[in-house]
Amino acid sequence: MSKPFKPFVIILFFLGIVLYSPYVYAGGIGLVFQGVARIVGSVLQVPIHLVSRTAQDPFPIGLVTGTLEGAFYLLAEAVAGTGQIAAGAAPYAKYLVFLA
Repeated sequence: MSKPFKPFVIILFFLGIVLYSPYVYAGGIGLVFQGVARIVGSVLQVPIHLVSRTAQDPFPIGLVTGTLEGAFYLLAEAVAGTGQIAAGAAPYAKYLVFLA
């Protein structure tokens, strides 16, 4: 491995440990992290479905169906991620009284 590549691998390794630990996703704040990950990942749904549908169907039909299917999954994942963020933040809503 080259020298600039080693710090990148080390950072990814430690981020993987922190983000994918079982205790992080246990509940509460873990649901918030999962919701944010779903919303950020939902942006990739359109290109993923566009490429997969273009490979399966003929050229113009694959583009249209892939775009529509990707847009549907983008919205579905964004709504599901928002729901997970709300479910994870709900136990902490009682502390908003102290902020007002």
